[in-house]
Amino acid sequence: MLIQKLRGQGAALPARPPLRAIALAWLGGALAIATVALAGQQWALSLILGSFGASCVLVFGFPDVPFSQPRNVVVGHFLSSLIGLVFLQWAGPHWWAMALAVGTAIAVKRGLTDAAECAAAIGEGLEAFTIPGSVAEQRQVGLGHGNLGARLLSEDTTCFAFLAGHESFAAAEGAIGIARTANKVRKTPLRVILNGLGKDAAYIISRINGFTYVQTEYDIPTQTLTVVKEIPFSEGERAAVKCYGANDVMEGVAIMKKEDVQCSITGNSTNPVRFQHLVAGTYKKWAIENGKKYFSVASGGGTGRTLHPDNVAAGPASYGLTDSLGRVHGDAQFAGSSSVPAHVEMMGLIGMGNNPMVGATVACAVAAAQANA
Repeated sequence: MLIQKLRGQGAALPARPPLRAIALAWLGGALAIATVALAGQQWALSLILGSFGASCVLVFGFPDVPFSQPRNVVVGHFLSSLIGLVFLQWAGPHWWAMALAVGTAIAVKRGLTDAAECAAAIGEGLEAFTIPGSVAEQRQVGLGHGNLGARLLSEDTTCFAFLAGHESFAAAEGAIGIARTANKVRKTPLRVILNGLGKDAAYIISRINGFTYVQTEYDIPTQTLTVVKEIPFSEGERAAVKCYGANDVMEGVAIMKKEDVQCSITGNSTNPVRFQHLVAGTYKKWAIENGKKYFSVASGGGTGRTLHPDNVAAGPASYGLTDSLGRVHGDAQFAGSSSVPAHVEMMGLIGMGNNPMVGATVACAVAAAQANA
């Protein structure tokens, strides 16, 4: 297969250009790089970039293709440099800033006006920064972030669920930020819910954060979910976030069905093998059997932590248990913690928690789409 691809898979080679065209391409490329290199030496500045060589190949070797036209080359370099400088000033010289800058530049240069498509392009940039041979590369975590961002920005997704422990305040704040940014370009506002184990915990988190607490009862014999009451603890965007507390996995799945969840992500908590992954996996099976679209992301507790009670109870295979559960249902599986940058970096991607990275991907995709529009 590889040999066939190297041979061009049977395709005919392009016609050899005239010697005059080859000579002009050589002369143009040499003069262009020499001019920039000489200017850099004269001014004691680093003006040579790797992309200049590729640009010379296009401009002088293939002058008739669309990518070789002066507008695309000059404006493309200007926009990419500008985007890089913006990210440098905003975030500093970090790996994750470089990756997001590359992805955003790809989206802008493609002229994508759909935010979901921009998010997928940003995922390509993130993927380029995974360390070869790492867990992050094996799981294609960069592409996973792009695909998740695309799902959240797509009109086909109406409800996004955080399957997180209710002690996770980071997930709660992240939910608000992601919805606020996504709704700048969505026609229909994205609904966000928190679905976790424990009704008392859900009530407390709702009250602290100003969410709407939804108290439910689940009848096991009839598999019926009943909403007892809803208590909004604020007004506005915070009240729009509904917070559920389930007594068990089946009630958690019933909540997912009631809200018609099309996308979810697991997060840090003390209940990954008792609730989160089991709810996601069971709901995934139901969605497939009933022709429902559902994009499941495995992240946080279970891919980054090893010593919380569920993992310790699992014995020596503590990491492997929750990690394997994520593989069962995940359309994308992240590496490292939802909120701890060091965990993500140890897995071979960049020093940024997974939930903040989701928010950054969505924000950059929205900005790129608005700029192109």
